[in-house]
Amino acid sequence: MASVYSIALALLVFCGAANAKPTATIQTAGDCKAYALATQRAMVQLKDVPRVRVIVVCSDVLWHRLQAKADAERTNTAFTNIREHLTVLRGSVTEDPIELRRVLAHEFDHIRCQCSLGE
Repeated sequence: MASVYSIALALLVFCGAANAKPTATIQTAGDCKAYALATQRAMVQLKDVPRVRVIVVCSDVLWHRLQAKADAERTNTAFTNIREHLTVLRGSVTEDPIELRRVLAHEFDHIRCQCSLGE
């Protein structure tokens, strides 16, 4: 199993106060700091990021394993556990900043509405 590196993400722009706690945490499943940093940059550009933990999956092998375990074979980019406020993001999605922001916004909508969005 891949090691997990954790990068705390302080999104104070969304919290409104200098002493506010971060709203999100990014972790990587494997060694892909560049993917995590791209995810951080994308999240800073989004409005109203919910309290969430994002796990960026570095390899396609691990992505497919987690995808199967979560019964999320219908997606190629990300899936979210609404109850746990946990989004699992395929690392390769971070290579396209526009697609990355779209995917994150969609996944965060699941958390905000606590629903499947009709999927």
